[in-house]
Amino acid sequence: MFPQDFLALCIDANTILITGPQSLDGDSIGAALALREMILQKTSSVVHIAGIPTHQYLHLSGIDDWKPNTDLHDHYDVAIVVDGDRYRLESTVETSFNKSKQTILIDHHKSTETESYNIAWLNPTAVSTCSMIYELHQEWHCTLTPTIAESLYVGLLFDTGGFQHSNTNADTMRLAAILMEQGFDANTTYIKVVKEKRPQGWKLQSAMFQNSTLLYDGRIHIAWVSVETMNTLGCDNGDIEGLVNDLRCTTGVDFAALIVGLSNGTHKVSLRSNPTFGDKEGIDCSALAKSLSVRGGGHTRASGARLDMNLQDSIEHVKTMSLQFAQQSKPL
Repeated sequence: MFPQDFLALCIDANTILITGPQSLDGDSIGAALALREMILQKTSSVVHIAGIPTHQYLHLSGIDDWKPNTDLHDHYDVAIVVDGDRYRLESTVETSFNKSKQTILIDHHKSTETESYNIAWLNPTAVSTCSMIYELHQEWHCTLTPTIAESLYVGLLFDTGGFQHSNTNADTMRLAAILMEQGFDANTTYIKVVKEKRPQGWKLQSAMFQNSTLLYDGRIHIAWVSVETMNTLGCDNGDIEGLVNDLRCTTGVDFAALIVGLSNGTHKVSLRSNPTFGDKEGIDCSALAKSLSVRGGGHTRASGARLDMNLQDSIEHVKTMSLQFAQQSKPL
Protein backbone atom coordinates (compact mmCIF):
# COMPACT_ATOMS: atom_id res chain seq x y z
CA MET A 1 0.00 0.00 0.00
CA PHE A 2 1.12 3.55 -0.73
CA PRO A 3 1.44 4.81 2.89
CA GLN A 4 3.74 1.95 3.91
CA ASP A 5 5.77 1.96 0.68
CA PHE A 6 6.17 5.72 0.87
CA LEU A 7 7.28 5.66 4.52
CA ALA A 8 9.80 2.91 3.78
CA LEU A 9 11.39 5.02 1.04
CA CYS A 10 11.57 8.02 3.38
CA ILE A 11 13.16 6.00 6.19
CA ASP A 12 15.84 4.70 3.83
CA ALA A 13 16.59 8.16 2.41
CA ASN A 14 19.32 10.53 3.57
CA THR A 15 17.96 13.48 1.59
CA ILE A 16 14.36 14.25 0.63
CA LEU A 17 12.91 17.02 -1.55
CA ILE A 18 9.29 18.20 -1.32
CA THR A 19 7.94 20.59 -3.90
CA GLY A 20 4.78 21.77 -5.56
CA PRO A 21 3.98 23.25 -8.97
CA GLN A 22 5.69 26.43 -10.11
CA SER A 23 2.79 28.64 -9.02
CA LEU A 24 2.37 27.54 -5.42
CA ASP A 25 -1.00 27.96 -3.74
CA GLY A 26 -2.47 27.31 -0.31
CA ASP A 27 -3.01 23.61 -0.91
CA SER A 28 0.49 22.90 -2.22
CA ILE A 29 2.13 25.06 0.47
CA GLY A 30 0.09 23.52 3.28
CA ALA A 31 0.68 19.98 2.02
CA ALA A 32 4.44 20.52 1.75
CA LEU A 33 4.74 22.03 5.25
CA ALA A 34 2.65 19.31 6.91
CA LEU A 35 4.38 16.49 5.05
CA ARG A 36 7.84 17.80 6.00
CA GLU A 37 7.00 17.76 9.72
CA MET A 38 5.45 14.30 9.42
CA ILE A 39 8.56 12.91 7.72
CA LEU A 40 10.79 14.51 10.37
CA GLN A 41 8.70 12.80 13.05
CA LYS A 42 9.35 9.42 11.44
CA THR A 43 12.88 9.66 10.02
CA SER A 44 16.30 11.26 10.50
CA SER A 45 16.39 12.42 6.87
CA VAL A 46 17.33 15.90 5.72
CA VAL A 47 14.13 17.32 4.21
CA HIS A 48 14.13 20.34 1.90
CA ILE A 49 11.06 22.18 0.56
CA ALA A 50 11.50 24.04 -2.71
CA GLY A 51 9.40 26.88 -4.07
CA ILE A 52 8.61 30.53 -3.45
CA PRO A 53 5.64 31.01 -1.10
CA THR A 54 3.70 34.24 -1.57
CA HIS A 55 3.06 36.87 1.10
CA GLN A 56 -0.21 35.52 2.54
CA TYR A 57 1.55 32.36 3.75
CA LEU A 58 4.69 33.87 5.29
CA HIS A 59 3.21 33.70 8.82
CA LEU A 60 3.08 29.90 8.76
CA SER A 61 5.50 27.99 10.97
CA GLY A 62 8.21 26.30 8.91
CA ILE A 63 8.14 28.75 5.99
CA ASP A 64 11.55 30.11 7.02
CA ASP A 65 13.06 26.65 6.46
CA TRP A 66 12.17 26.59 2.75
CA LYS A 67 15.17 26.37 0.45
CA PRO A 68 15.64 28.87 -2.37
CA ASN A 69 15.44 27.09 -5.71
CA THR A 70 19.06 28.01 -6.39
CA ASP A 71 20.27 26.26 -3.20
CA LEU A 72 18.90 22.80 -3.91
CA HIS A 73 21.00 19.66 -4.12
CA ASP A 74 21.80 18.35 -7.57
CA HIS A 75 19.65 15.31 -6.73
CA TYR A 76 17.91 13.68 -3.77
CA ASP A 77 17.31 10.13 -2.58
CA VAL A 78 13.57 10.84 -2.66
CA ALA A 79 11.77 13.69 -4.46
CA ILE A 80 8.06 14.31 -3.83
CA VAL A 81 5.72 16.55 -5.77
CA VAL A 82 2.44 17.48 -4.06
CA ASP A 83 -0.69 19.08 -5.52
CA GLY A 84 0.61 19.05 -9.08
CA ASP A 85 2.91 17.05 -11.30
CA ARG A 86 6.53 16.99 -12.43
CA TYR A 87 5.69 18.79 -15.67
CA ARG A 88 4.61 21.95 -13.84
CA LEU A 89 7.78 22.45 -11.77
CA GLU A 90 10.06 25.47 -11.89
CA SER A 91 13.03 24.66 -14.17
CA THR A 92 15.78 24.41 -11.51
CA VAL A 93 13.51 22.35 -9.26
CA GLU A 94 12.59 20.13 -12.20
CA THR A 95 16.28 19.38 -12.80
CA SER A 96 16.83 18.21 -9.21
CA PHE A 97 13.56 16.29 -9.23
CA ASN A 98 14.35 14.42 -12.44
CA LYS A 99 17.82 13.40 -11.20
CA SER A 100 16.53 12.00 -7.90
CA LYS A 101 16.64 8.27 -7.19
CA GLN A 102 12.97 7.87 -6.25
CA THR A 103 10.16 10.14 -7.44
CA ILE A 104 6.78 10.27 -5.73
CA LEU A 105 3.46 11.93 -6.55
CA ILE A 106 0.67 12.92 -4.15
CA ASP A 107 -2.13 14.77 -5.93
CA HIS A 108 -5.88 15.13 -6.43
CA HIS A 109 -6.11 16.70 -9.91
CA LYS A 110 -7.92 14.45 -12.36
CA SER A 111 -5.72 15.71 -15.21
CA THR A 112 -2.53 14.34 -13.60
CA GLU A 113 -0.90 11.19 -14.99
CA THR A 114 0.90 8.78 -12.65
CA GLU A 115 3.03 6.64 -14.96
CA SER A 116 6.34 8.54 -14.65
CA TYR A 117 6.81 8.12 -10.87
CA ASN A 118 8.23 5.28 -8.81
CA ILE A 119 5.12 5.37 -6.64
CA ALA A 120 2.07 7.61 -6.89
CA TRP A 121 -1.12 8.38 -5.01
CA LEU A 122 -3.76 10.15 -7.07
CA ASN A 123 -7.25 10.69 -5.65
CA PRO A 124 -9.39 12.94 -7.89
CA THR A 125 -12.29 12.73 -5.43
CA ALA A 126 -10.29 14.28 -2.56
CA VAL A 127 -11.32 17.83 -1.65
CA SER A 128 -7.65 18.86 -1.47
CA THR A 129 -4.16 17.43 -1.37
CA CYS A 130 -4.05 18.48 2.28
CA SER A 131 -7.00 16.20 3.04
CA MET A 132 -4.95 13.37 1.51
CA ILE A 133 -1.96 14.31 3.66
CA TYR A 134 -4.23 14.05 6.71
CA GLU A 135 -5.16 10.49 5.66
CA LEU A 136 -1.44 9.74 5.36
CA HIS A 137 -0.91 11.28 8.81
CA GLN A 138 -3.46 8.84 10.22
CA GLU A 139 -1.83 5.87 8.51
CA TRP A 140 1.60 6.86 9.82
CA HIS A 141 0.27 7.50 13.35
CA CYS A 142 1.99 10.87 13.53
CA THR A 143 1.38 13.43 16.26
CA LEU A 144 -1.07 16.06 15.07
CA THR A 145 0.78 19.21 16.13
CA PRO A 146 -0.66 22.75 15.81
CA THR A 147 1.83 23.35 12.98
CA ILE A 148 0.63 20.36 10.97
CA ALA A 149 -2.99 21.18 11.72
CA GLU A 150 -2.70 24.79 10.56
CA SER A 151 -0.85 23.78 7.40
CA LEU A 152 -3.58 21.28 6.48
CA TYR A 153 -6.28 23.81 7.35
CA VAL A 154 -4.71 26.27 4.89
CA GLY A 155 -5.08 23.69 2.11
CA LEU A 156 -8.73 23.11 2.97
CA LEU A 157 -9.37 26.85 3.03
CA PHE A 158 -7.75 27.46 -0.31
CA ASP A 159 -9.24 24.60 -2.30
CA THR A 160 -12.76 25.21 -0.99
CA GLY A 161 -12.60 28.99 -1.37
CA GLY A 162 -13.07 29.47 2.35
CA PHE A 163 -15.60 26.59 2.51
CA GLN A 164 -17.78 28.20 -0.18
CA HIS A 165 -17.03 26.14 -3.32
CA SER A 166 -19.22 23.22 -4.38
CA ASN A 167 -16.54 20.73 -3.24
CA THR A 168 -17.26 21.62 0.39
CA ASN A 169 -19.12 18.79 2.12
CA ALA A 170 -19.81 17.47 5.61
CA ASP A 171 -16.54 15.49 5.70
CA THR A 172 -14.63 18.66 4.84
CA MET A 173 -16.18 20.50 7.78
CA ARG A 174 -15.55 17.58 10.13
CA LEU A 175 -11.87 17.57 9.16
CA ALA A 176 -11.71 21.35 9.58
CA ALA A 177 -13.11 20.98 13.11
CA ILE A 178 -10.51 18.34 14.01
CA LEU A 179 -7.73 20.61 12.79
CA MET A 180 -9.10 23.71 14.55
CA GLU A 181 -9.17 21.80 17.85
CA GLN A 182 -5.35 21.65 17.81
CA GLY A 183 -5.09 25.24 19.04
CA PHE A 184 -3.79 27.44 16.21
CA ASP A 185 -5.48 30.79 15.48
CA ALA A 186 -7.96 29.66 12.83
CA ASN A 187 -9.55 33.09 12.49
CA THR A 188 -6.25 34.82 11.66
CA THR A 189 -5.39 32.04 9.22
CA TYR A 190 -8.75 32.44 7.47
CA ILE A 191 -8.33 36.19 7.11
CA LYS A 192 -4.78 35.95 5.74
CA VAL A 193 -5.49 33.14 3.28
CA VAL A 194 -9.00 34.05 2.08
CA LYS A 195 -9.71 37.73 2.74
CA GLU A 196 -6.57 39.80 3.13
CA LYS A 197 -5.15 41.76 0.17
CA ARG A 198 -2.19 44.08 -0.04
CA PRO A 199 -2.90 47.66 -1.25
CA GLN A 200 -1.45 46.79 -4.66
CA GLY A 201 -3.73 43.76 -4.74
CA TRP A 202 -6.80 45.99 -4.58
CA LYS A 203 -5.38 48.12 -7.40
CA LEU A 204 -4.78 44.94 -9.41
CA GLN A 205 -8.41 43.92 -8.89
CA SER A 206 -9.50 47.29 -10.24
CA ALA A 207 -7.22 46.95 -13.28
CA MET A 208 -8.61 43.47 -13.93
CA PHE A 209 -12.22 44.65 -13.99
CA GLN A 210 -11.28 47.53 -16.30
CA ASN A 211 -9.92 44.92 -18.73
CA SER A 212 -12.85 42.53 -18.58
CA THR A 213 -15.56 41.56 -21.02
CA LEU A 214 -18.78 39.58 -20.88
CA LEU A 215 -19.54 37.02 -23.59
CA TYR A 216 -22.30 34.50 -24.38
CA ASP A 217 -25.17 36.65 -23.11
CA GLY A 218 -23.23 37.51 -19.98
CA ARG A 219 -22.54 33.95 -18.86
CA ILE A 220 -18.80 34.12 -19.63
CA HIS A 221 -16.55 36.70 -17.94
CA ILE A 222 -13.00 37.04 -19.26
CA ALA A 223 -10.35 39.49 -18.04
CA TRP A 224 -6.66 40.11 -18.53
CA VAL A 225 -3.76 41.87 -16.79
CA SER A 226 -0.52 42.64 -18.63
CA VAL A 227 2.93 42.00 -17.19
CA GLU A 228 3.51 45.75 -17.44
CA THR A 229 0.57 46.37 -15.10
CA MET A 230 1.85 43.70 -12.71
CA ASN A 231 5.27 45.37 -12.61
CA THR A 232 3.92 48.92 -12.31
CA LEU A 233 1.75 47.96 -9.34
CA GLY A 234 4.46 45.82 -7.74
CA CYS A 235 2.29 42.69 -7.69
CA ASP A 236 3.27 39.03 -7.48
CA ASN A 237 1.47 35.68 -7.75
CA GLY A 238 -0.02 36.15 -4.30
CA ASP A 239 -1.92 39.22 -5.45
CA ILE A 240 -3.51 37.18 -8.26
CA GLU A 241 -5.05 34.64 -5.87
CA GLY A 242 -8.82 34.79 -5.74
CA LEU A 243 -9.25 37.33 -8.54
CA VAL A 244 -10.75 34.86 -11.00
CA ASN A 245 -13.37 34.01 -8.38
CA ASP A 246 -14.38 37.69 -8.34
CA LEU A 247 -15.02 37.42 -12.08
CA ARG A 248 -17.10 34.27 -11.62
CA CYS A 249 -19.17 35.83 -8.83
CA THR A 250 -20.51 38.53 -11.16
CA THR A 251 -24.31 38.32 -11.50
CA GLY A 252 -25.31 36.03 -14.36
CA VAL A 253 -21.82 34.61 -14.89
CA ASP A 254 -21.29 30.82 -14.91
CA PHE A 255 -17.73 30.70 -16.22
CA ALA A 256 -14.71 32.97 -15.77
CA ALA A 257 -11.17 33.16 -17.12
CA LEU A 258 -8.30 35.41 -16.07
CA ILE A 259 -5.15 35.89 -18.17
CA VAL A 260 -2.09 37.34 -16.41
CA GLY A 261 1.26 38.26 -17.95
CA LEU A 262 4.36 36.80 -16.28
CA SER A 263 7.92 38.09 -16.18
CA ASN A 264 9.20 35.23 -18.37
CA GLY A 265 6.98 36.31 -21.26
CA THR A 266 4.34 33.60 -20.82
CA HIS A 267 0.75 34.09 -19.66
CA LYS A 268 -0.99 32.35 -16.79
CA VAL A 269 -4.64 31.41 -17.35
CA SER A 270 -6.98 30.69 -14.42
CA LEU A 271 -10.39 29.11 -15.08
CA ARG A 272 -13.44 28.79 -12.81
CA SER A 273 -16.93 27.45 -13.52
CA ASN A 274 -20.25 26.88 -11.79
CA PRO A 275 -21.81 23.38 -11.72
CA THR A 276 -24.31 24.61 -14.33
CA PHE A 277 -23.99 26.84 -17.39
CA GLY A 278 -27.46 28.25 -17.83
CA ASP A 279 -29.66 25.25 -18.51
CA LYS A 280 -26.62 23.12 -19.43
CA GLU A 281 -23.88 21.27 -17.59
CA GLY A 282 -21.12 23.49 -16.24
CA ILE A 283 -18.00 23.95 -18.37
CA ASP A 284 -15.27 21.40 -17.54
CA CYS A 285 -12.34 23.66 -16.65
CA SER A 286 -9.86 20.77 -16.65
CA ALA A 287 -10.72 19.76 -20.20
CA LEU A 288 -10.66 23.38 -21.34
CA ALA A 289 -7.27 23.95 -19.71
CA LYS A 290 -5.87 20.93 -21.56
CA SER A 291 -7.21 22.29 -24.82
CA LEU A 292 -5.43 25.59 -24.16
CA SER A 293 -2.02 24.09 -23.39
CA VAL A 294 -0.28 20.72 -23.13
CA ARG A 295 0.58 21.62 -19.54
CA GLY A 296 -2.91 22.76 -18.64
CA GLY A 297 -5.15 20.90 -16.23
CA GLY A 298 -6.66 20.77 -12.78
CA HIS A 299 -10.18 20.31 -11.44
CA THR A 300 -13.55 20.24 -13.17
CA ARG A 301 -14.52 23.56 -11.61
CA ALA A 302 -11.06 25.14 -11.19
CA SER A 303 -8.06 24.74 -13.48
CA GLY A 304 -5.19 26.60 -15.07
CA ALA A 305 -2.76 26.69 -17.97
CA ARG A 306 0.34 28.51 -19.24
CA LEU A 307 0.39 30.01 -22.73
CA ASP A 308 3.56 30.76 -24.72
CA MET A 309 1.82 33.55 -26.64
CA ASN A 310 1.70 37.32 -26.49
CA LEU A 311 -1.14 38.91 -24.55
CA GLN A 312 -3.47 39.60 -27.46
CA ASP A 313 -3.09 36.10 -28.89
CA SER A 314 -3.63 34.62 -25.42
CA ILE A 315 -6.85 36.61 -25.00
CA GLU A 316 -8.19 35.52 -28.38
CA HIS A 317 -7.21 31.89 -27.77
CA VAL A 318 -9.00 31.80 -24.41
CA LYS A 319 -12.08 33.53 -25.83
CA THR A 320 -12.31 31.14 -28.79
CA MET A 321 -11.92 27.98 -26.74
CA SER A 322 -14.24 29.19 -23.97
CA LEU A 323 -17.00 29.91 -26.48
CA GLN A 324 -16.43 26.54 -28.11
CA PHE A 325 -16.78 24.71 -24.79
CA ALA A 326 -19.87 26.76 -23.93
CA GLN A 327 -21.52 25.80 -27.19
CA GLN A 328 -20.66 22.13 -26.62
CA SER A 329 -22.06 21.99 -23.06
CA LYS A 330 -24.63 19.23 -22.70
CA PRO A 331 -28.23 19.95 -21.64
CA LEU A 332 -29.09 19.00 -18.08
